[in-house]
Amino acid sequence: MRILITPLILKKEADSCLMITRQLISFFQRNGHTCAACIPSSVSFADADTYASPVLPRNILYTDEDMHIYEEWLFHKGALKKKYLREDLEAILEAISEFHPDLVLTMHRLSAVIAARKSKINCWAFVDSAIYRNGTFDAKYIRGLNEILSENHMEQEFTVRDLYEKCNTRIMFMPESIQPFPQKNNNLRIHSCFMPNLPSSRVNRVCIFLSEIGIRKKKLHKMIYDAFAGAPVQVYIWYPGCEKESEDNLHFLSSLQPDLISGSITLIHDGGTYLYQLAAFNGIPQIIISDHTPLRNYHALSAQRNGIALYLYEEELSVSSLWEIYKRLLADDMYYENAKHLRGEMLQMDSMQLLESEL
Repeated sequence: MRILITPLILKKEADSCLMITRQLISFFQRNGHTCAACIPSSVSFADADTYASPVLPRNILYTDEDMHIYEEWLFHKGALKKKYLREDLEAILEAISEFHPDLVLTMHRLSAVIAARKSKINCWAFVDSAIYRNGTFDAKYIRGLNEILSENHMEQEFTVRDLYEKCNTRIMFMPESIQPFPQKNNNLRIHSCFMPNLPSSRVNRVCIFLSEIGIRKKKLHKMIYDAFAGAPVQVYIWYPGCEKESEDNLHFLSSLQPDLISGSITLIHDGGTYLYQLAAFNGIPQIIISDHTPLRNYHALSAQRNGIALYLYEEELSVSSLWEIYKRLLADDMYYENAKHLRGEMLQMDSMQLLESEL
């Protein structure tokens, strides 16, 4: 089968959709399928063909307080702007014309749903519980989407999730306790984008990986240094722009090294989908530094509610708050036991092989 993957990539380094796409390509190609991705030209894959997609328009006149609802988040990231949607639709249609896929897989790229329908190709969408959160938003946020739908002789939609209903299958990650969804026949639940593995034995290591953090790197570096320097634990740190250096127990990395997560005593991260799943799949308690955007915020709230994590908002983050929440997590074995239980629950679910069986 020929599979075209269309992720919404917001940055070229350690973006959640980018990392999940890499996992999917590796999995599908091991199972004999041919993959391609429609992605920005700044990103490439060594093991799959790529087709260029337009760059998201920049909009600096917003804060995460303006993006509580999924449609608001997409709009302010530029993914619901009419000009971008039209250009993106053209790019995906061109990729379809050249690659001839049997299936289009999309992650937050609405043009892919339209392109697949227009080309009469099966379309699967990865969805998140945050998309189904109740809330109201101004109709202006989906005006551009509805204009593009009208231009292509398709019906108007009231919400983005209504557009996802047009997909042949909607794929969700993790157990229902973590990611509840309306029960539909064409929903497919898998544990994560990772294949089963044996987690490493616990070692005295903490990972701090903050791929989507909105705090300036100089301030972030000082905050982490002041909180953990001299602590009786080895700490591995990465964030965009991080430069490689080591001093005593602190190890700043020049690139994200996800293999370090397995066996760590905790992962401190920002609630992005990829790292959230990876920690859960390895049975690692989490500390989430969230903002108020829908996906990151939902993950933080859900993880704390299920006893696998504690969270702070970015504006609450300081040397003292970071150290205190770390001590709270380690002082209660409940978080480790719950994280182990969640890993066991995920492994009992149908794995990525279920995804393969649906192809």
